[in-house]
Amino acid sequence: LYQAAAMDGVVVRARDTYEASESSPVILKVNQDFHFINTGNPIPFGFDAVIKIEDINLLNKVSKKKSREISGNFTDNLGEENIREIKIFSAAFPGQHVRNIGEDVVANQLIIPVNHKIRPVDIGALLAGGVNQLFARRKPKVAVIPTGGELISPGEEISPGKIIEFNSKIIKDLIYEWGGKAKVYEIVKDIPADLKRILLEAASQNDIVVVLAGSSAGSKDFTSGIVKSIGDVVVHGVAIMPGKPTILGIIDNTPFIGLPGYPVSAIISAEQFLKPLIFRKLGLTVKRREEIKVH
Repeated sequence: LYQAAAMDGVVVRARDTYEASESSPVILKVNQDFHFINTGNPIPFGFDAVIKIEDINLLNKVSKKKSREISGNFTDNLGEENIREIKIFSAAFPGQHVRNIGEDVVANQLIIPVNHKIRPVDIGALLAGGVNQLFARRKPKVAVIPTGGELISPGEEISPGKIIEFNSKIIKDLIYEWGGKAKVYEIVKDIPADLKRILLEAASQNDIVVVLAGSSAGSKDFTSGIVKSIGDVVVHGVAIMPGKPTILGIIDNTPFIGLPGYPVSAIISAEQFLKPLIFRKLGLTVKRREEIKVH
């Protein structure tokens, strides 16, 4: 641990600069009164302030390619011009442009709290504090299962009665945005046995199961009945519009959400039910939306 320069310039003893002013500048000698220093270099013993390079006048320039090592860490070298003296016009104060020990992270200080979403700046703080490893919550695995005999994958030839399936892409990216990890299954056609098999498989391999479409009351909407046969339907129908046909249930101790097929309904229901579930598994809290008065 060491005090470090916060600016490129020269390191000095502040007391040697106290008499400096615009009308009466002070001249300092290299290796005696100052050393050149770069940002991040340690402050040598006996020195306590840094003056920025742009705040000094360089004197006695000698055109020589020469580098002089100072205490193993400092090099008085400005390329082809080696400086013997500098002139300063204002006093420095102790600690000027000096980074003190503990300025970034204090010993025994909490860097980030529990249940905190780690941001890029947090990674920097952790590394600066000597923390190279930490325990983190695993990203929840979310199965996304699109259903419907009328659906085709993007890129397939479209014909009357067919619809391009894109809800899974929207939900997948929302899951990623919320901190989860999505696995999108192949489109399940309107065959109850196939959906039942996929649901059991997905529930055993994921933390959350999401089915797209099949939650309403149409002749091909049999998701609710299948979930009842292999698990529990807790809620079928919620008090939001759009999104009313949403199904909430449990399959083999795995939370299940049936989202409506209409894209806007699916997105709104995912925001209301899937997002909080993912956040809960991550130890996070969904912030309430800001409410404003409309006059």
